[in-house]
Amino acid sequence: MMDKKKDNNIILTKSESLSMSGRMKITKSNNFNRNKNVIVVGGAGSGKTRFYVKPNLMQLHSSYVVSDSKGLLLSETATMFKEAGYEIKVFDLITRENTDYYNPFTYIRSEDDILKVVNNLIKNTSDPEKKGGDDFWEKAETALLMATFSYLLQEVDEEDQTLTNVVEMVRLANCPEDVPDYVSPLDVIFNELEEKDPANFAVAQYKIFKLAGDRTAKSILVSLGVRLSPFDIPNIKKIVSKDTLALDTVGDKKTIIYILLSDTDTSFNFLASMLYQQLFDSLVYKADNVYKGRLPHHVRCVLDEFANIGQIPDFEKVISVIRSREISVNVILQNISQLKNLYKDTWETIIGTSDVFLYLGGMELSTHEYISKLLGKKTIQHKNISITKGSNGNYSENYQKMGRNLLDVDEVANLSGTKAILKIRGIVPFISEKYDITKHKNYKKLGDVTPENWYERNQSPKNEEENG
Repeated sequence: MMDKKKDNNIILTKSESLSMSGRMKITKSNNFNRNKNVIVVGGAGSGKTRFYVKPNLMQLHSSYVVSDSKGLLLSETATMFKEAGYEIKVFDLITRENTDYYNPFTYIRSEDDILKVVNNLIKNTSDPEKKGGDDFWEKAETALLMATFSYLLQEVDEEDQTLTNVVEMVRLANCPEDVPDYVSPLDVIFNELEEKDPANFAVAQYKIFKLAGDRTAKSILVSLGVRLSPFDIPNIKKIVSKDTLALDTVGDKKTIIYILLSDTDTSFNFLASMLYQQLFDSLVYKADNVYKGRLPHHVRCVLDEFANIGQIPDFEKVISVIRSREISVNVILQNISQLKNLYKDTWETIIGTSDVFLYLGGMELSTHEYISKLLGKKTIQHKNISITKGSNGNYSENYQKMGRNLLDVDEVANLSGTKAILKIRGIVPFISEKYDITKHKNYKKLGDVTPENWYERNQSPKNEEENG
């Protein structure tokens, strides 16, 4: 399953790798092809970045979209990518400076896409502990957002199709409680659209919102206003005002996109979830409609600190269909509980759709239990000896085959810090040494190893354009 060309492998451990090729040898007894989706689990300090993320970025065999908490991966690896001829893009949700721009409207092609984006926004800006009674409010907010998104896409110039203008349109719906039959400025806009096109999708959605009475509508608008409040922050307004990421081109040429996420404040990480959803949709669409099903450059999505990204809708379905389009995901977690909490009903499907599971160590009990069960059992031979004392003493031996866990829970918990547990679909598990990053041929190209290779954030092409 390893490629003879070392650069064309996914590095898993010191001794195990997986070829990036989708056309490995097939014999009568075996098929050596595996999908390239990888689940990596490791607690804080287990070396997820050092032993997995960095070595695989140093392979330079794909285009990459990388979640980068703190922005260190950008500083440590971007010079290496630049020297290798990659186009470097940065979406910085930490400082929101020296960053590319992301406008979700750029990637909307149909009403289906509007629904996906709006549902994503609602899902990732809602309280995860909310009760079922909140559904009414969310559905009303969804209808109003669908109406405003659709209106902007149909009726205004492309440069005005922005999330900021969605907020402005929502504010036009404000209605005083003490004025019966009040006609808001937004009512006027949609009344005019209805006169022009009575069957318009935007009009239909707005009518759903208007089914709420004036007092209820007021509460809905307050709730939606709070939800959309991040778009009143000047630097958030700016980074969603246009699009320079060109997500649909990542598979066209050698590209790396760093998505910088705070590991202490997740207030704006819902934008990362929207971005990933539109990335997958755009790349699948392009693969199918431009490249006859397969992108010319494989796109690897390195989802470090996966739990901080937010919930990507239908993620379990997405990762099952992207494989054939030359797209893969690396889901990187601190423990299994993170995945269970985020994808309560589909977490097992997400793991099951990934052919590689790599465990680097940790302290979380349910993770130890899961891995012990995942590895399965082995057969051992148990010897029984029976001795009867006395004048007619008797001695007998019998052997019994028994099953025991390949690794018990406590054995998983006590895994050496230098070891990793690797399970590849259809192959017995490995306990192997973690990869030695210092042995990689590109090790000295890292910015934390060779100081002159440190990449400053203000080297961003967007910053140079704005200052030029």
